[in-house]
Amino acid sequence: MSFTLRANLAKAGMLSICLSLVFVAMATAQRVSDIHLFKKGGDQVDWCRSSNRIVYASRGPDSNYGIHTCLPNGEDDVWITKDNPHVPPGQKGTPCWQPSGKWILFVAEKAKHPGSSFWSTPGIGNNSDLWLMTADGQNAWPLTDLPISGDKGLIIPKFSHDGKKIVWADRVEKARVAVPRQFCAYWDLKVADLEFINGVPKLTNIKTFRPGGNKAFNESYGFTPDDKSIIFCSDYNQPSFWQSQIFTCDASTGGNITQLTNGSYNEHACYSPDGKSIVWMTAEGEWRGTDWWIMNVDGSNKHQLTFFNKRGHKEYSPTRKTCCLGVFSPDGKQFLGGIQNSIIKQTGDSYMLTFGGDQKPVAQIK
Repeated sequence: MSFTLRANLAKAGMLSICLSLVFVAMATAQRVSDIHLFKKGGDQVDWCRSSNRIVYASRGPDSNYGIHTCLPNGEDDVWITKDNPHVPPGQKGTPCWQPSGKWILFVAEKAKHPGSSFWSTPGIGNNSDLWLMTADGQNAWPLTDLPISGDKGLIIPKFSHDGKKIVWADRVEKARVAVPRQFCAYWDLKVADLEFINGVPKLTNIKTFRPGGNKAFNESYGFTPDDKSIIFCSDYNQPSFWQSQIFTCDASTGGNITQLTNGSYNEHACYSPDGKSIVWMTAEGEWRGTDWWIMNVDGSNKHQLTFFNKRGHKEYSPTRKTCCLGVFSPDGKQFLGGIQNSIIKQTGDSYMLTFGGDQKPVAQIK
């Protein structure tokens, strides 16, 4: 073997070692060193990068969800929709900060409609509309006025990173549990510009996207870090809702669909502040419930973050846990997310995860 060949092999070996060390460092940074309860009965969270305040929804004494803001340590908790004459009296939830911290986007139940308020619970969204209010709740405006119908509803509005666009899921046909792909209804993706006309916020340039062209379950989670694409889950190319996958698509056309997950059941994706990682929930490897996993933005390096449903782990719960929507802290060192204790009752709590520290190896998708 020539000296040159031996030298090249040595360089290749050193490169392999360096790449392995980089991978190990990345994996360590993506592990969880601490998990603790943040708000009992409070979930549907968002974390403002400019004001460093958290907004979340929690059930009140009337069993309706209302909107609170607080500091990252849970203190200075303000129930901004309590007895608020500027917003409808029923369910209000899935709040989202406008990046400046001046506005909060949320879903609110219509003031009058037939049927129970339970079906207007945030995340179900019957007979509900999009609303925008000031951060202190002193002013609020409806952005949509959907017809009262068992088929219509909307859920999970999210701002773009520049604060100029909004994406949400718009229901076009009610759930039919006997139809596998319609188990959680059929939904389209909606994208619109937010403009202030004479001081009043309005949605303009509204676009409707239907991935794959056929009716399906589609649920939006926001925009990619460059605001050029939408991240969402869908069963449009799957046999049933319970095989929903995570995708991205072009925010202008709805095309250029990229699938990031495969197999099992997946929902609730969220980008890290540096745009390098995505946390999402999946039923991968579970016999009940779901947990949070993390992957690179291209779908590689998937591994498990939490083990709420697996015996032998410190966060294990004897009751089923379903991890839901979450958000990173502005510095990316923590992750705050809601966990449902009962899907039927639509009740849950929020938990704070802190990244870093030594940990045992985590499960990975091969």
